[in-house]
This record gives sequence, C-alpha cells and structure tokens, in this order.
Amino acid sequence: MPTKASLTTRTAKGSALTTAEMDGNLENLRDASVGIASDDSTTVDLQLGNTLTVAGAGGASTAVSGQTVTVTQGTITITGDDSTGEALAGGEELKIAGSGVTTAVAGHVLTITNPVTASSSTTFTNKTLTDPIIAKVTTAANGDLELEPNGTGDVILDTDLVKVGGGSEVGHITSNSTQDLKLSTNSGTNSGTINITDAANGIIEVTANGTGHVVVGNGSEADFNSNISSNARYHHGAIRFANNAAYTVGNRVYANTDGMYQKLSSGQNSSSGDDRMRAHNPYARVDLNSSSMTNSSVGRGVHAMNAQTEIANTAASGVSTLGNSIAVYGSSYFYPEGNGGLTVTNARGIVGDVSLENDASGTLTVSNAYAVQANIEKFGGGGTETLTNATAFYASLGSSGAVSLKLLDTDTDTAESNVGTLFKYREKITALTDDSTADIHVDCSASPVSTFSLNDNKTFVFANLSAGMSHTLVITNQGSHTGTFQGSDSTVIKFAGGPPTVTTGAGSIDVITVFFDGTNYIGNAAQDFKNS
Repeated sequence: MPTKASLTTRTAKGSALTTAEMDGNLENLRDASVGIASDDSTTVDLQLGNTLTVAGAGGASTAVSGQTVTVTQGTITITGDDSTGEALAGGEELKIAGSGVTTAVAGHVLTITNPVTASSSTTFTNKTLTDPIIAKVTTAANGDLELEPNGTGDVILDTDLVKVGGGSEVGHITSNSTQDLKLSTNSGTNSGTINITDAANGIIEVTANGTGHVVVGNGSEADFNSNISSNARYHHGAIRFANNAAYTVGNRVYANTDGMYQKLSSGQNSSSGDDRMRAHNPYARVDLNSSSMTNSSVGRGVHAMNAQTEIANTAASGVSTLGNSIAVYGSSYFYPEGNGGLTVTNARGIVGDVSLENDASGTLTVSNAYAVQANIEKFGGGGTETLTNATAFYASLGSSGAVSLKLLDTDTDTAESNVGTLFKYREKITALTDDSTADIHVDCSASPVSTFSLNDNKTFVFANLSAGMSHTLVITNQGSHTGTFQGSDSTVIKFAGGPPTVTTGAGSIDVITVFFDGTNYIGNAAQDFKNS
C-alpha cells in the first residue's frame, strides 16, 4: 500500500518548528510512496527515486517526451468472407448488419437471429447452425438447396419427425440422379429395407431382415398379435392384415384385394398360348434337394395357395348364426358394356390342374393326382359338435338358363368313377327323329336312353357304343311297322333266341337294350308293354 508522509506543522503565527520536528518531516517525506493501480485494482508502490515504465500490449505503443507519456492504441482488422478487410481503431464502433437477419449484443455476446436468405448461392463451411441462429434457409427463386457433407460424411436430420412438401402439393422423396432409393433403419445394420429400383419398369423390393416378415395392414392389432404375429408359421414373406373390431352388419368388406385392369388394343385377334392374364398368381417353388417330406395327409406338404375361414363367437353368452362360410369362391363374371357383343368359349369358376414335366435324366413318379379334392371332418373339441349334412360337391344349376345341364363331364370315356352309393340319379333321354331314311342312327354317346316313334319299317344302327357301355331304345309302334337292329359297320346284335320281332299295333311299346363288351353287341328285348 502507498505510504503518505506524516508532517508536523504550526498553525499559530510566530511559532517555529524545532530542529527535531524539521528533521522528522524530511525523513517522512523521504519515506512516502505513490500507488500505481491497474484496471483489475492491483496496486504497486512507487517511491521517490524509482522509475515508472509504461509498456504497451494488444497492439498499443508508448512514448515519453519531456513530462508527457503518450499511449497509442493499435487497430483491429475485421475481414469478411470475400477477404475484404476494414481496420477498426480503438474507440471506434463495430456494427453487425445483414440482410434478412437481426443482431443483438448483451455483454460480450453477439447473437444473430431470424432466417438466412441466400440471394444466389450461400455456402456454410464448418458452421453449427443451431436454432435460433438459423431457423429457416431459403434459396433464390426456383433454386435447389444442397446439403453436401464433407468426404464420406452423412446428412443427419436429428429430429423425430421429418416433413416433406409445402403443404399444398404432394410430398416427394426421390434419389439424386439415376440411383436406386433405399429406406432402412440403424444405417442399414440389422434392418429390413425398401428398395426402389431406378429403371424403366423397375421393381420395388420390400425385404425383411433375417427371419423377419413384412406386414401390410394393422400389425399392432390384438388378434393379429395373438394369432399371427406370435405364431412362427406365418413369419415367412409378407403378411397382409385388415382389421376392424367394430364392424356393422349389412356392409360389404373385400379385404386385401388384388386387382387388375388390362385393355386390349382394338382390332387384335390372337390364339397364342401366351395370352395369360392372372390377377392373383401364387407361386410356390420348393427344392427338396435330396431331402424328403413323406406325410401325405390332406393339408400337409406344399401348398401354392391356402385359404381358411375361421369363425368364432367370443361373446360370453348368446348364439351366433352365419348363413355361409366359404374358404374359396371362384366367379367368372361377364359384362358387355358396349354394343359390340361378347362371345366366351369356356367360362370356368375354379380349375384344378396337375401337370407333370420331366426334363432331367431322373425319373418322375406321382402316385395319385387329385385335381380337386374335398374334405369334411370334425376335429373333436370339448364342446358339442353337430354336422347334419356333408356334401363333397354340390352344383347349383337350376337357374343357369343353360340349354344343356351337366353335373360331371369328361373327354375320356374310359375314365373310372367311384361314386359310392347313389340315392338318386336320372338318365338323359334323346328323342330320335325320323329323317325318312331306311336307317335310324342311334348315337349312344349322346345319352344312355333314346326314344323313337315308329311310323315306317326301319333298321336301328347302334353307333358310338364303347366297351362297357349299354344303351336303351324305347320304340312306340304307330301301326304294323317292323324294325331290325345292328351295331355299327353292320355288326350283328346277339339276342337270346335270335333277333326280336317288333310288336305291332298302334301304341305298342318295346324296350331294346344293347350292351357292348368290346367284342360282342349283346341285346335284350322287353316287349309289348300295355296299360292293361
């Protein structure tokens, strides 16, 4: 601390100091000091005979002339991005101004806020753009905004929601130039992907990771989680799931629809085998690779398509009623909208096809081929199960309006049938017409029974009677006319006791039955049927 001199003085006139007092004053003046203090209040004592040195710092310089000390402050140069510099001398004011921004100074802190708008091209290098410093970046009119990381760096949008689009148009995410677009999680590690191929007619590939699966629909719904998501048998490929836990009856629900629309160019005519249009085409290819799966029970093995309806009643009480449950429904619907008409050769609801093709040197063996198989069974639960009628195949044809109704048909007469016990059947009857010729052609392939009204003498030729077939001919004689019988190519029909003589007399009825065993035509005649 500086020391102030303590002096002895006299205030009364005529009072002199003593020699000792004067010596004391001189000593006190000698020992007194001057304090020099800095801005931070640090004080240094300066006594008589000491030298005070003024040193410059931070660009300041000092000079002494006579009794004057001069301190000259250095300049600070402010340089912009364009390398243009401006010297700022001590005491001058630095003002920060910018287009589209506002600035504020608090203490030693300078804050820049509000959007940065680039008039042409603005590049931020090694800058941290943190709100509220940068709240919005706007390019020049119709200009692109390009975020380019350095080297192998990535662009990271550190938020939980990214919005695309201006709010009045479709938001669009695309790749830059001719590259595919891939969507994944965790930088592609342990993640499924959605890959859009950049190419004309390119594919969109959705791939699950590992043994994962792709779900289209409400994958968080409770029934889905309990019956599908928790069951590993469904964890292969894609799952489409439609959920509505509050359905109101009286409304149509066509869930998971596969649709197709194709329109032919006008005026074409083709019989090509490549004319194949399939709206839904399940495909299953399994390479057994020298392994075996030998369970031949229905429902086991490889299925290209598996349809199942599961009807439940989860209510605590009350009985539910359902009119129909259909696992597979096939419908061909024809609707000529124009005035040109429409002709369809074959209309098929459901087709089952079993095909064998072997291009390898090994053998191909299929023990049993079933194009269509029906199974009706009860698994046997803890409750009461009642099944009243079980019908493997039912045809509803009465309202079709077809000229000819057939329950079953085949292109092979030798195809065998094991139909079990028949409780009702009808035989088709063909009424033969008299074409005024001597011979009446009996086409046994048209029906098993024929009728003929005999108005003249006739020869009946049984044609198209294959081995194992029989045919019944009912003849009603309208007078005293005769009839003879033979197989095709004039083959003799063998009757017991010789050829029969047709019963004469108006209204007389004879029934002639012919069976062909492959070699012989064997006939039987039941004659002269009368009312009394």
